[in-house]
Amino acid sequence: MLDDDVRFQMINQRFPHIGTKLRTLWGQPGIDAYFKVWLNETGGSSCLGFPKDVITALQELRATHEKSFAGESAAPLFSVATELAGNENFSIVDERFPHIGKKLAVMWGSHVFSGFINGLFHDSRGGTRKGFPKEVSVALFRLMQEHDRLFPELAYRAQDIWSLNNRE
Repeated sequence: MLDDDVRFQMINQRFPHIGTKLRTLWGQPGIDAYFKVWLNETGGSSCLGFPKDVITALQELRATHEKSFAGESAAPLFSVATELAGNENFSIVDERFPHIGKKLAVMWGSHVFSGFINGLFHDSRGGTRKGFPKEVSVALFRLMQEHDRLFPELAYRAQDIWSLNNRE
């Protein structure tokens, strides 16, 4: 059985942005929302296909956190007292689609942020997705642009030949 330091190291080696955020949130109420996003407990399809050992490490770290800080992680799921608190585009999305707002707040500053937004614009429900109202679509796009500007090293990279051929 692995100890928590080894679990942190394993996650940090493969997903440094997650390891860093976990260490920052350790002992804080917002960590539960962070675990929920990465363990895909917030509904919808998973944005990452984590290997089984990473999922197990996240689940075990979560259990350790819950034992160590019993009752404290039951506080509000997350706090948008971050860079997004005053962001008009985030507010537009969060007011209309709070479940997406929670995911965006947790993913802000990670390499999956822009990919997650890009995935929202593609129907993965066999034609049953209705799409977003125009103002929400524009707000999501602007959030992705802002994130890519603030974190250029984390910007979404197209994975298909069509996008690669259309670069300027």
